[in-house]
Amino acid sequence: MIGVLRAVHLPVPFALQHRAREREIELLTARAKAGDAKAQFELWDALSGTPDSWKGEQWLKRSAELGYAEAEREMGDRAEAADEHKLAVDWYRKAALQGDGSANTAMGFAYLTGEGVPLDVSKAAQFLEAGAERGDAFAAEELGGCYRRAGDCLLSADFNAACKWLFIARALGNGPTCDADVQSHLSPFQILEARQRAENFLRLYGHLYHLNVKRSDWATSP
Repeated sequence: MIGVLRAVHLPVPFALQHRAREREIELLTARAKAGDAKAQFELWDALSGTPDSWKGEQWLKRSAELGYAEAEREMGDRAEAADEHKLAVDWYRKAALQGDGSANTAMGFAYLTGEGVPLDVSKAAQFLEAGAERGDAFAAEELGGCYRRAGDCLLSADFNAACKWLFIARALGNGPTCDADVQSHLSPFQILEARQRAENFLRLYGHLYHLNVKRSDWATSP
C-alpha cells in the first residue's frame, strides 16, 4: 500500500508509516534473536532515538561481539569519543581486518598520534592507504597532507606522492586537490604522472565512478 501511494505521489498516512515501521522492527528482531549480526546492527539503528533505544544498545554490542564490522567500528567510535583509546583501537583493528575503510583510517590516525598504540608512521601509512583503497577520502587526504608537511607526520617530503594522494582525495569527494603550492615543487611531467597514478589507483580499486570532477578541477584548489 505504501509503495502504491508513493508511486502516485500521494501522502502516506502516518498510521501506515507507523505500522510499516513496527513491522520492520518485528522482522529485524526475529532475525536478531536468531543470531543475525547484520540484523542486530540494523535493529540498533532502527531503535535509535526511540523509547526502546536502550534495547538497541544491547543489540549493537551483540552485533559487535559476533564480529559485524560496522558494529565494531561504531563501538570503536564510542570508545574514542570517551578517550578510551586502547579500547577504541581494539575495536577498530577488528573492523579493519574485515576491510572496513573507515576503521582502517581510524587505525592510521591512531598510529600517527600514538593514541592507544605506539607511534608508528610506517603502520600509519599502511592503514591509511588501506582506508583509501576502500574509498575513504579522509585517508587519502591525510596521506597527501603527510607527504606535503613531512615533519608533522615523520614522513620524508615527497611532493609527487602528495600530489597523487590529493588528486585521489579530491576524486573521492573530500579535501583540496593537488594545488598550486604542491605543484610549484613539481615539473609539468611530474604533475601529469601524479594524476595518472591517481587514476590508476582509482581504477584498480573500483573507484573510477568517483571521477565526476572535471580534470581541470584537479589542477586547482577548490
